[in-house]
Amino acid sequence: MAKTKKGVDFEVVNPHCAGIDVGGKFHVVAIGQSEEETVQFDCFTEDLHSMCQYLVKHGIKSAAMESTGIYWKPLYLMLLSYDIEVLVCNPGYLKSFGKKTDRIDSRWIQKLHAVGLLKGSFHPDNFTDELRELVRHRQILIASNVSHVQRMQKQLVLMNIRLPEVINDLMGKSGQSIINAILSGERDALKLASLADRRCKANLETLAKALTGTWSDQHLFLLSEHYQFYQFTCQKLRVCDQHIEKLLAQEVKKKSTTQTLANYEPKHDKQSAKNNPTFAIDKYAYQLLEGVDLMQIPGISYNILLPFLAEMGACIVRFPTAKHWTSWLALAPNNKVSGGKVISRKTRSKKLRLKNTFLNAASGLHNANCPLGDDFRRLRARKGHSKALTAIARKLAVIVYNLVTKKEAYDPSLNEQKEAQQKQHSIKRIRLQMAKHEITVDDLVLKKAN
Repeated sequence: MAKTKKGVDFEVVNPHCAGIDVGGKFHVVAIGQSEEETVQFDCFTEDLHSMCQYLVKHGIKSAAMESTGIYWKPLYLMLLSYDIEVLVCNPGYLKSFGKKTDRIDSRWIQKLHAVGLLKGSFHPDNFTDELRELVRHRQILIASNVSHVQRMQKQLVLMNIRLPEVINDLMGKSGQSIINAILSGERDALKLASLADRRCKANLETLAKALTGTWSDQHLFLLSEHYQFYQFTCQKLRVCDQHIEKLLAQEVKKKSTTQTLANYEPKHDKQSAKNNPTFAIDKYAYQLLEGVDLMQIPGISYNILLPFLAEMGACIVRFPTAKHWTSWLALAPNNKVSGGKVISRKTRSKKLRLKNTFLNAASGLHNANCPLGDDFRRLRARKGHSKALTAIARKLAVIVYNLVTKKEAYDPSLNEQKEAQQKQHSIKRIRLQMAKHEITVDDLVLKKAN
């Protein structure tokens, strides 16, 4: 960067680069700052090939574009196939000044990229990208199932059938048996109550009272419709799990890491949940992460491990330090300092699926009997639930980063050392309070009444 009479002159870092303004109907490409060097291409596959050939013809080695919806992805893959380096940038970094048109935007992107002022966003490898699409589809199916169950509960309540109040899981063994009988035409409350599993906490009399209501044809019809939708979605969920397992098996075979499974000894006692994958995701994760068992970490369960593999997985090594990793997750403090004074430390409000995954993992530690659970409760008492949740989520993210990048096993003895330190701090604090109020040990002993 050099100062001139007209202003500041930036050194050109990427001389053979292009800027692309991505759109839904067409893309505008700028290989320079003149009007003749700005060309518009349509979004059809044939036009994308023409665009790439145009860039190769003019010796373009690198291109920058903004991540606009999903329109950038086909173009991104096409540019990579022509050996053109692609920088996918956050739209917030590319805001131009003055009059805004697509052609001006493309030249502005090209200028920023030429002088090295753009920073590319994180993009996973092909395997992680494929797995991400399948796992996100799986999460959509689970959310759809939740919606159908809520609608079934609504129809039962409208008929004053209080089954959701006496059975925790409407789609459990007892709930499905009773609903199947209702849809088959059974209306006798005692017969319906007898279909409940013996492990059901509610007794037969309570169940019979809950299953006595006013039967309505329209509500029964809607109950049947949503139950069929639920069954169909469950079937699609199983099919999706099969595709995910197939993709994981192919990647494990490609990496030739099957021999590490012989050393796999699961040391965790994580409980099975309803929406857990139907395959051994912990074994696949152990192989893909080259012998690292994340399930040993408190708070990490099957439903946490699968989204982590899909959203990040082994690509976590691209982040140089744990601070870079937690900053990308928006779990680290976003310090804003002006004039030597800290204005704000709030974390960035970033909509990121993996961030929510770690927050969910931290939320499951609120009653856990482990040092991380103790930290959560201690921080919650001092800072509130929201700040404690973010802090513990960051701790979990740092632990995951260290294990995956250093290829180490989780060592709970480190937590035991920390727990011992906390105990010593507590003893010291109690002694100070006793000295302040002149309390002796004899004052703490309960004396028997004469």
